[in-house]
Formats: sequence, C-alpha cells, structure tokens
Amino acid sequence: MMNNFRLTKLEIALIIITTISIWLTGSKNSWTWPFAFMANFIWLYIGVTKRMLVIIITSILFLMCNLRGLYLWVIVGI
Repeated sequence: MMNNFRLTKLEIALIIITTISIWLTGSKNSWTWPFAFMANFIWLYIGVTKRMLVIIITSILFLMCNLRGLYLWVIVGI
C-alpha cells in the first residue's frame, strides 16, 4: 500500500514551510506570519488542484485562524 505513496517537490517544500511556521510560532517570532500564510496558500492550491474538499476547507479554516492570530499578535499586541 505504501508503494504508491509519493510526495511532489511542492509537497516536500510545503512540509518544510509548515514546520518552520509552527517552530516560529512556538518561539513567539513574528516571522511566523509570512511562513504561515505561504503554507496556507500552498495547501489551498494543492487542495484545489487535487480536488480535495477536506484540504480546501481546512486551509480556509487555518487561514482564518492565522488572520485572527496576526491581528491579535501584531495589530493589537497581545
């Protein structure tokens, strides 16, 4: 079953970008936002191109969470 499991270069890059974003968030580093939004849009692109509704919906939910976090962290200053 795992023989058909293959990652594209974009998916590998996405895993790295997402990991960096999570690491930076845990370190309370403001550079997390560019990585988070980049990962969101790439996940959304993959979901749309592969017609996977679950990835599209999850990407939109994470995007909304990231927008809220950006607002609270950068604009409000919490």
